[in-house]
Amino acid sequence: MENNELNEKELQEGTVNEESVSEEIVEKEEIKPILEEKQEESISSDVKEVSEVVEEPKTEEIKEEKQEPKKENKFGFLKLLWKIIKVFIILIGLLILAVIIVQRVSHNKASIAGYGIYTVVSESMVPEYNIWDMLFAKKTDAAFIEIGDDVVYQGTEGDFADRIVTHRVIKKTRHGNSYTFVTKGIANDLEDPEINEDQIYGKVVLKSTVLSLLSKAVNNEYGFYFIIFIPLVLIISWEVIDTANERKKLKRN
Repeated sequence: MENNELNEKELQEGTVNEESVSEEIVEKEEIKPILEEKQEESISSDVKEVSEVVEEPKTEEIKEEKQEPKKENKFGFLKLLWKIIKVFIILIGLLILAVIIVQRVSHNKASIAGYGIYTVVSESMVPEYNIWDMLFAKKTDAAFIEIGDDVVYQGTEGDFADRIVTHRVIKKTRHGNSYTFVTKGIANDLEDPEINEDQIYGKVVLKSTVLSLLSKAVNNEYGFYFIIFIPLVLIISWEVIDTANERKKLKRN
């Protein structure tokens, strides 16, 4: 009897243990998905935070990269503009210098492809030409020079001796195969001595407005400093500064 009671108790305890174990397993199974969800949520939130932290600098870097080219483009445009201005000023300076040298060396007798450049130095042709106006004269056959044309010629007589004169033709005479001309300044009362065709350097075909303005500026004390001297000094100073900055950059690198 006692043995039977013991067995029954053990059986009851076993069933109780089994029930408690099964309940624990059920509870664990029920809790497990909840825990897994919470873990996934925490992991996803951590991943989001990390991605936000990582992405923020990238967006800032992208913004900076976008801004830098704009600055470089602005400075690049200014540098290009300054280079164009420098080239323009240098070309003008060289052109004026070349004209002055050619005129001085050749005594106004040089010509290129039949064209010569001459500077007006008197008021005899006002208002057509003023002092320091620059004229282009083309070597022209005497047969094609007509009354009313302006010609540049070498004077040989009186006040015109050894002077280069630019006056208007008022008379033309043919002598067989050659011609003689009488000229006169528009502002003058008297006509010039008669000249032959060999004395004529050419017929005026153009008054250069640009070169005339530059010529007047160069021959004016203030104009020379403001148009030639000061711009050249600024260009040279700028070039020296640029060279010094480039050397500093090379040393740093």
